[in-house]
Amino acid sequence: STICEELLSLAPAPRQQRYPTYHCPKCGRESVGIYAKVVRCKNDDCDFHIFREVCGTYLSEENIRDLITKGRTPILKGLTSKAGKKFNARLVLQEDSSTKFEFEQKRKK
Repeated sequence: STICEELLSLAPAPRQQRYPTYHCPKCGRESVGIYAKVVRCKNDDCDFHIFREVCGTYLSEENIRDLITKGRTPILKGLTSKAGKKFNARLVLQEDSSTKFEFEQKRKK
């Protein structure tokens, strides 16, 4: 057991990726943190949050940055509906800080 304790004390701690913080679209403070499964405001009085997995697609740091700073993501391809069908759409930030899908316009022939 002593050997195991010594080896465990020598093992490096798992490295956690550092993300920048962004201004919260709801409360305005520079307190939005990016975590493994959620993006949320660190302010206790604010309830702004976005889940990183949307319709089976994981949002990258670039997608989150665009959503928070520009109010929309680029077209996200390969999203999966509840019925199991694939679709492409943008994620758009609403006035109340919730999100909705904005679908691509179909081209007329």
